[in-house]
Amino acid sequence: RQVQDFRSAVSYLQTRPEVQPERIGVWGVSIGGSVAAQAAVLDRRIKCVVVQSPSVWNGWRYLERLLGRAGVHALRDQLQQDWQRRYEGGQSARVPHLTLEGDSVKDTPDMSTRLFPTYRNEKTLDSAEHLLTFAPENLIHRLTPTPLLMIANGGWDPYHMLEEAQSAFAKAGEPKRLAVLPYDVLGLYTGPGLEEAMALAIDWFDLYLRRTRLADITPTPTYESVAAMTQ
Repeated sequence: RQVQDFRSAVSYLQTRPEVQPERIGVWGVSIGGSVAAQAAVLDRRIKCVVVQSPSVWNGWRYLERLLGRAGVHALRDQLQQDWQRRYEGGQSARVPHLTLEGDSVKDTPDMSTRLFPTYRNEKTLDSAEHLLTFAPENLIHRLTPTPLLMIANGGWDPYHMLEEAQSAFAKAGEPKRLAVLPYDVLGLYTGPGLEEAMALAIDWFDLYLRRTRLADITPTPTYESVAAMTQ
């Protein structure tokens, strides 16, 4: 559904008189980064992609790394019960979204609330079910020739895992760039980390949307036109 939202945004922007419809790029952070990449694979109107603190390139593997296999097994039991509840007309259960631990980020949920007062640290359980089938890493090689900039976290980060970003980046085609900045789990969300990341994103969009000649796309021949050419 979020991929559809990206594509709908492109359709809307192309109706705006102040927008050059052939020069639209997308930017996403965390899981929004992998969502943005998948949207660009499916929608060639998107001419440039930036993903920041990318997360969840393969949902099943991501949850196993985060929760362990036993944790995913327990999650599947919860999902089975939630499915039955929804089948019987009920609503999906709401569960905590982030449960960060560790000395450097043990107060992160409180910090998120201070920074974003309307933030609620919860999600519907059925969203985890969708996450298990979400794997944009399997499509990212089809993104080329759309330019891809990936800005990853180099510090301690259990949610935006550097090895996950590197795995997806290795499968992507050119043109592409991977920038690893020395910040931890929320280091690119605020302060100097965000400023550095946005400067890289702006340069990438300038290079591939403003300064570069865009490729001309030859329309795909219809069956009728092919038939006419062969007669």
